[in-house]
Amino acid sequence: MKKNKLAIFRGEPIRKEPFVWKSSIGEEEKKAVIEVLESGRLSVFRGGNKVRKFERKFSDYCNSNYGIATTSGTTALHTAVSSLGIGPEDEVIVPSLTFVSTASIILQQGARPVFADIDKESYCMSAEDLESKITKKTKAIIPVHIFGHPAEMNKILSIARKHSLYIIEDAAQAHGAEYKGKKVGSFGDCGCFSFFQTKNMTCGEGGMVLSNDLGLYQELRLRREHGSPENQKTWYVYDILGFNYNMTELQAAIGIVQLEKLDYFNKRRRENAKFYFKKLKKTSLVLPQIKKDIYHVFHNFPVLLPKEISEVRDNFILAVKAEGVPIDVCYPSPLYKSKIFNELNGGVFCPNTEDISSRIITLFTDPCLTKKDLKDISDAVMKVSEYYIR
Repeated sequence: MKKNKLAIFRGEPIRKEPFVWKSSIGEEEKKAVIEVLESGRLSVFRGGNKVRKFERKFSDYCNSNYGIATTSGTTALHTAVSSLGIGPEDEVIVPSLTFVSTASIILQQGARPVFADIDKESYCMSAEDLESKITKKTKAIIPVHIFGHPAEMNKILSIARKHSLYIIEDAAQAHGAEYKGKKVGSFGDCGCFSFFQTKNMTCGEGGMVLSNDLGLYQELRLRREHGSPENQKTWYVYDILGFNYNMTELQAAIGIVQLEKLDYFNKRRRENAKFYFKKLKKTSLVLPQIKKDIYHVFHNFPVLLPKEISEVRDNFILAVKAEGVPIDVCYPSPLYKSKIFNELNGGVFCPNTEDISSRIITLFTDPCLTKKDLKDISDAVMKVSEYYIR
């Protein structure tokens, strides 16, 4: 064993300090926040207009008719699910490789998430396995455009129409991604986005629901704002059970500026991914595959370890981190294995997800990364790969 070649065994990272991730926030965002603070209007309820402006601009960008800004991507999904009348006795099909919110919001409504397997190339929901999971109780499908790669929406839409099911797109990692020339988030009954710090554009926190249907838009807005109808002459009128999921003017001000930069951010992410492709193509790592007619926005760069070393993934990650560079695992196991879902889905087995989640590692693609950052990350991954893959 050539232990002297790995920093993890020497405790000597190649950087003097560990990498610290930073958002791509500039002077424009700072100025926009100060403008809101000085106006004294921090909430849309008290005369602010940044939220409404952000909703219009983001929905226009995605070629959708209406936008509803929320507090997070999770509450965007919950607003969508509740507005479509999903509740007890209903089933909603979700991919088994995704963040917890895709499925947990279904539990919030008293409904049951049903897990479908993923495609071996895109890591998005498998349309074939999706159809096999449909029952008389199925009411909706939530495809996830994972890692910035759009799901196979034509097939999913066809299945949904055939069985009269709703579609809620989870586009939390895919702002600006396109499927056959059309922006994701505009295909289904609803499209949901997150503006968390790590996303392709950020408000710090926040979310958005898109819809092309006026009636659904009105229901979404009603749910988001305590069930209180818009443009009421008096306060304290509540028509249905709603939520307090309103985005603040501060978040919206940042979002408006970030949206103007989104295409540039995505261009940078794609360039960073291209760098990884070039540097890592000669290794034994399995690099991302891109389906035809897809505009991939690389929320991050998923890589698979060879099967023969999948059992050492945790040590692989530690070794790369010891080189002083960032690396992550999204997601380390099928979501149905989480305790909150295990009791509902005992016996579920999705072979593609089991395989891919056991081998996946994810590299950062953020626009703030410099060429040196990318080189250091690539060098560290190759160095550790050479040690484990002989």
